[in-house]
Amino acid sequence: MDKWSCDFETINDINDCRIWAWGAYNIDTQNFIWGTNLDEFLEFLIKGESKTVYFHNAAFDCEFLMTHLFRRGYSHRRNDSKLLSKEFKTLISDDGLFYTMKIRHTSNCTTTIYDSLKIIPLKVAAIPKAFGLDSLKGDIEYNKDRPIGYIPDENELSYLHNDCKIVGQALKIMFGEGLVKMTQASNALNFYKQMIGNKRFNDWYPNIDDSYDFIKASYKGGFVYLNPKYRNKEINGGEVYDVNSLYPAMMLKPLPWGEPKFFYGRYQDDPDYPLYIQGLFCSFELKEGYLPTIQLKHNYRFSDTEYLKSSDGEVVYLVLTSVDLKLFFDHYEVYNIDYAGGYMYHQSDMLFRQYVEYWNKVKVESALNGNKGMRQIAKLMLNSLYGKFGTNPKANVKWPTWCEEEERIRYVVGELPPRKTLYLPVASFITSYARDWTIRSAQKCKERFIYADTDSLHIVGHEPIDLDIDDVRLGAWKNESTFSKGKYLRAKCYIEYGHEHGKTEDELKVTVAGLPASCYSQVTFENFQYGQIYTGKLQQHRVSGGIVLSDTTFEIKLLTNETESGTIKLG
Repeated sequence: MDKWSCDFETINDINDCRIWAWGAYNIDTQNFIWGTNLDEFLEFLIKGESKTVYFHNAAFDCEFLMTHLFRRGYSHRRNDSKLLSKEFKTLISDDGLFYTMKIRHTSNCTTTIYDSLKIIPLKVAAIPKAFGLDSLKGDIEYNKDRPIGYIPDENELSYLHNDCKIVGQALKIMFGEGLVKMTQASNALNFYKQMIGNKRFNDWYPNIDDSYDFIKASYKGGFVYLNPKYRNKEINGGEVYDVNSLYPAMMLKPLPWGEPKFFYGRYQDDPDYPLYIQGLFCSFELKEGYLPTIQLKHNYRFSDTEYLKSSDGEVVYLVLTSVDLKLFFDHYEVYNIDYAGGYMYHQSDMLFRQYVEYWNKVKVESALNGNKGMRQIAKLMLNSLYGKFGTNPKANVKWPTWCEEEERIRYVVGELPPRKTLYLPVASFITSYARDWTIRSAQKCKERFIYADTDSLHIVGHEPIDLDIDDVRLGAWKNESTFSKGKYLRAKCYIEYGHEHGKTEDELKVTVAGLPASCYSQVTFENFQYGQIYTGKLQQHRVSGGIVLSDTTFEIKLLTNETESGTIKLG
């Protein structure tokens, strides 16, 4: 089956939404073809043998393609029955993530479409550097007037060709290593299964559907926290430390495996089942000088993202891994405790050792040999496996439907049969160990600690700090950069003026969640404040024909329960 990397160039006009050029790069032969409308693209798909097509951010491009299919008499099938001619089916999550689409044009011709962004989670412009490619993303005038029948000029064709070629070349490197699954996480899981064998995999990770909902409450993300002491204040100099491969390092810790065993009340020491997930009711108060570690989800009294100093006398329900539970008791005074049972597990620090050591060796050797493509693959393989174990079995989908009156696609939510779980306790403990490492390291920094984001620490001053520091070793902290001035407004919203280690030229680093990188040039120390509005953010709108991008603004807002000084408003 032919494999192609494709891209659409579109008209950004609500009254004339269409493509004005399309390109297709054959991943194996390097042949490139192009056209100027979707009729030609459909002819390309139908001509010759069945094809596998990759779009980078396929949700955008396939909106145009699905619109065209509906207009050409194709229909969408919602079940798993065999596709008939002029039918297509999709896998789009209920939060809009596009995974795949299959089209049957005729009885012997199909097209299967994947999102290459799910395989290579980088912007096209970042792929050449990451993979060591010669091709570079170009630039064109996006909003130029291009009427129907417009023929791309030489620069526009070169731009289109390069976009397709860059993704195609990177995919070819991936495919050459046998990484041919729909997502990078699936590639990692498939490699891991082949490495340890299916029998061992099934023995280590049995079905735990009965305990999934309980365990899910213990599964949380990284520690992201701004010390209120430094909020909305200019800081005159500091250091940034990053962990070398945080999650792969935590995959080498003692982790749960095998059939879980339920226990009542409070966990009692059991050498055969030393790891556990505990449910408990309690109240708590943060100890003096300690960082908060607890968030409460789905509780109307507390923000989901707020790290709590106190339960305000309320008895709350928590589900914590044994790692998180120890951290909780170390940082809080806990009272009104009523233990509510849980599950305990066998443990081993060998579950992922072969996998992590293999890919870390590939990463190190590829860096030494200058093989950027293999180094990038190794990084992806190291960082994408653990999350697959946290896959939610209860997933809904969105189905595209055709709205005749509006001449556009609308979506309805559909249900899929529950999928088999993998082994959620593994993902829960890996993320617990990661939070524990980051929080305890931040706690060591005491009053110098400014900010943490999962695998990074920002520290006031340039004096040595009591951290496990090494530039290469897995799990150690690396001194990543130095800044002479910084300002932090909230989680994932800060700026620093400085340079990475190994470089000498200072520059302003901007991190503002929700603000596109194309708008960062507007940010200065003088205007980086609450209420500041930046222009040029693009917002997607589905219209007749496909998707248009309209200019909007971005404002740094105070949260509803905050003041500019960082204190929380009560009541």
